[in-house]
Amino acid sequence: MKFSWTSTVLRTVTPKRVSAPNAFARKTTDADLGDPPIAPRLIAEYIAHLHKRRSQASTIRRRLCAIRAWYVEGGIDADPRQHTLVKRAWDIVRTDEDRTRVRKLGVTHTFVSEMLAALEEDYDLEIRHTEQTKLIYLRDRALILAMYTGGLTRTEAATLYRENVLVNPERNGSLILKVNASGEMEKNGKRVWVRPRRERLAELEPSADPTHCAVKALAQWFSVAKITSGYAFRGIKLGGSMTEALASRSIHAIIRAHAARIASTEVEVKKISTHSLRSGRAGVLALRGATNEQILTAIGLTDFDESMSAVVASGRSLARSSAGESVRLL
Repeated sequence: MKFSWTSTVLRTVTPKRVSAPNAFARKTTDADLGDPPIAPRLIAEYIAHLHKRRSQASTIRRRLCAIRAWYVEGGIDADPRQHTLVKRAWDIVRTDEDRTRVRKLGVTHTFVSEMLAALEEDYDLEIRHTEQTKLIYLRDRALILAMYTGGLTRTEAATLYRENVLVNPERNGSLILKVNASGEMEKNGKRVWVRPRRERLAELEPSADPTHCAVKALAQWFSVAKITSGYAFRGIKLGGSMTEALASRSIHAIIRAHAARIASTEVEVKKISTHSLRSGRAGVLALRGATNEQILTAIGLTDFDESMSAVVASGRSLARSSAGESVRLL
């Protein structure tokens, strides 16, 4: 089966899955791809082009599979993915992907302090504090500190209920958060727990520094927002009214926005995510001499994945240096 790559029939005859490689060919060679097979060098250059644009490895893999399917539909048995040039380009993608996976960044106490300082600065620069800006400021402070100190995931923060924020009777001044690690889902227009429901207890200890105390930050947020039941964190509308809950994707956006305020030459700040708070907490606990069991309990894991192992190892190596927690990222 042959395909025409002319612009007049591209949208109707050419499979959509290979229109992107053809657009690349037009841009680089001023010509359409033509019928398969095509030059392996062009496929390798296309892979490098996608990689340079920071396309995910999974996206590049799908594009290669689409080209292979195009070959099969054209009656060609040869697999373009097996050519040396194509395999070499793909190996670069895989190597970088593995390196990135290991280097999911963890933020230390220093970076969290800088995030909070930037939040304070933004709030102080407001000429007139509205109810909305005041609530956003208090919510975001409480959210950052609770997620970092408690090692919470964004799902756990999004599904935390006010009723499940409890005073720890065994430790003066600390809080116990009964969080749901499995999350929620929509069913018949209602939010219900994902089954099996997995719960854990996260502890927030008071800090000697009141400006970095998660316990105090939560208390201020609950008091001013008058939250006595329901979801602990909520969206805030114009005028200061609140939504019922705060979606996990919104929590991710909030953390990313505050991280973006930090000037960093060490790494692209866009790599900082909600996971960075949790993994950073693990790294700082390792720096302070915590055992693997203590770290896993604190962040709600049963075992370390490759990324978390790298962060914990970084924390332990810093414990033997003079840098300590002055390091911002792990």
